[in-house]
Amino acid sequence: KQLVTQWAPLIWISPEEKHFPTNVETFLRNVQVSDETGKLVISSINETHFPQFDSKSLFLVTKHSLESLRDEQSSFLYGHNPRQHSVPIYAMISPCTPYTSFRSSDFNSLRNDINALYGKTEPNRLFFSVTYWAFYPYNQGKKICFIGKVPTLTFFGTCFGHMKTIGSHVGDWEHISLSFRGKPFPSEMYLAVHDTGGYYRFDRHRRHFKFDSHRASKRVQKPKFPPIVRVQTEHPILFAADGSHGLWAAPGEHEYVKIPHLTDKCGYGIPWKTWENLKMFTLGSDDTPKWLYFKGKWGNPTTNCGLFKKFGLCEHTDGPPGILRNRQEFQC
Repeated sequence: KQLVTQWAPLIWISPEEKHFPTNVETFLRNVQVSDETGKLVISSINETHFPQFDSKSLFLVTKHSLESLRDEQSSFLYGHNPRQHSVPIYAMISPCTPYTSFRSSDFNSLRNDINALYGKTEPNRLFFSVTYWAFYPYNQGKKICFIGKVPTLTFFGTCFGHMKTIGSHVGDWEHISLSFRGKPFPSEMYLAVHDTGGYYRFDRHRRHFKFDSHRASKRVQKPKFPPIVRVQTEHPILFAADGSHGLWAAPGEHEYVKIPHLTDKCGYGIPWKTWENLKMFTLGSDDTPKWLYFKGKWGNPTTNCGLFKKFGLCEHTDGPPGILRNRQEFQC
């Protein structure tokens, strides 16, 4: 836990940011469980009262309309400014041993594996990975040029139709992962950006992380990641993009899709010292919260798609899945 705190990131929130991070408890007080048709399943949930559903087709839907919530500047969708509030980041620790790799998201099988292993050997506590998860109640989409109902390119920065915001969604989980392999410093970092990410290796002599490779995926258009992640007193320095909150290694404008042209803008706005409020969980332990095992989406279902739902060109898209996901960035 000392290393998890010691290496927690410093995240610079964009100077133009309107939707700040928040805690899970606040979010849960303002949503209810519904199916994809909007049918109410349960109206009140919280950390202690969170029934386990064996379905991925459920949604945590806002109790009030998005329009009314967005019009009210004090609504929970705008989160909490870390400069004025103590906002938590959630650190998920995955222990490793020379004999096995804990990568199951099924709670019972994971706990059984760990208990069985602990009966045989004591794991080296410096072999583990940790993922820091930041939660935002709302993700602001990107503006795309349309002529009529058809998306089109801009010409020299000019749209000859009208601009429309596409891809906003309630709920937004962003993360960074570190891998520790027997040393009191991480060997690698994974930085998540939208549906992709990049791997960085730690240079202990220069005291920074150096870009190594893109995440393996079928994605044709790969973003260009900044070459290094700087470190300040062992805290990686990261930048959360305005509105979308994707994490980058440097300030400025970062292109992550060429067609349509989509960019993230980052800058030195508000410093979020995540180590000041860390909520730590260890995979397989008995003290993990019930909301961790919700298999549905953390937000409202997709709406206002027009003709382009299959391409994801909707005003509002599905909320994201929770933080227990099938794919892990590091294997033991």
